[in-house]
Amino acid sequence: MIPILIDCDPGIDDAVALMLAASAPDRFRLLGVSTVFGNVGAAQTADNARRVLAFCGQSTVPVAKGCERPLLRPVRDAAFIHGTSGLGSALLPEPDGALDRRHGVDLILDEIVRSADPVTLVTLGPLTNVALAIVKEPAVMARLQRIVIMGGAVRELGNMPSTAGFNLYADPHAAEIVFRSGLPLVQMTIDATHHVRASRDHLAALRTVGNRHAELAASLFDDFATDGAPEPDSPVNGCMHDPCCIAYLLDPTIARGREAYVQVETASEVSMGRSVIDWWGRSGQPANAFVINAIDGDAFFALLRRQLAKLPA
Repeated sequence: MIPILIDCDPGIDDAVALMLAASAPDRFRLLGVSTVFGNVGAAQTADNARRVLAFCGQSTVPVAKGCERPLLRPVRDAAFIHGTSGLGSALLPEPDGALDRRHGVDLILDEIVRSADPVTLVTLGPLTNVALAIVKEPAVMARLQRIVIMGGAVRELGNMPSTAGFNLYADPHAAEIVFRSGLPLVQMTIDATHHVRASRDHLAALRTVGNRHAELAASLFDDFATDGAPEPDSPVNGCMHDPCCIAYLLDPTIARGREAYVQVETASEVSMGRSVIDWWGRSGQPANAFVINAIDGDAFFALLRRQLAKLPA
C-alpha cells in the first residue's frame, strides 16, 4: 500500500488519472487531493476533482482548493483544450459533501504529518501548491517518499507556447523551487507521454470494459483520438499525460528513464518554463530527478483497461 496525495488541475487527463488512482485501493491509500489553477481556474478544478471522485465512489477523500495564480506571472489556462468546464462536454453529478476547509497547501502538509508511512506526492498541474509547501514547511516536505511530477521535456518541443510543457510554463518559478528542493523527484516528461496517444482503436477497446468509468474515460478523449501519429508537438494529440504518473506507480516496468540534473528556465521569455535536462551528465551537477523519457503505450492502455474494469459498473 502506497500512501499518496494528488495535486492536480482537472482537466480531462487529470480526470482519468483520478479514476485510475481510485481503481487501485489495494495499491494506494489516497489521503487527499489538492487542486490548483491550471487547465481552468482553481475553483473549477476543485469542483471537478470532487465530481470525479464522487463518480468513483470516493466522496470521503478530502479535496482542498489551493492556489489561484502563479507566484510571479499572470494566470494562463488551457481551456482552449479542456473547455470552460475543464472536462470537455462531460456532465458529472454533483459531489457529496463539502469542499475541505483547508487550503490545498495545508492539506498536503497535514496529511504528510498524519501518515505513519512516507507519502508519495503526485503532481499533475502547475507546481505552485508544492513550492509553497516546501517554502512553508521544508522539514515536513522532507518526510515525503518522493514527488512524481508531470511536466517538462527532454527533447520534444513543448506545448505551451513552444518549448515548455504547460505545467512548468504555468508557474516556472514554482517549478524551479521544486527542482532545487533536494527532495526525491520523478519527472514524467512529454517525451514519455507522447508514446501514450489515445487512438480510435484504443478508445474502442476501452469501451469494451463495459462500465461507466471506462465509458467516461473514452468519451473524454473522443475529440482528441488519433487515427495515426500526429506531429508530437501538436497541443491536441490525444496524449494521456497525467494518467501516466499513476500508471508508473502501479507498474514502473512500463517506463524508461535515467537520473539527471534538471533546472527550469525562469528568465528568458523565449523559453520560459523549459525544463533544461542534462541528459548526458556533462554539466558536472549532481542528478536531482529520475527523468522518464519513454513509456510502453500498449502496456499503458492494457493497464488502464484492467484497472478501470475494477471499478463498479
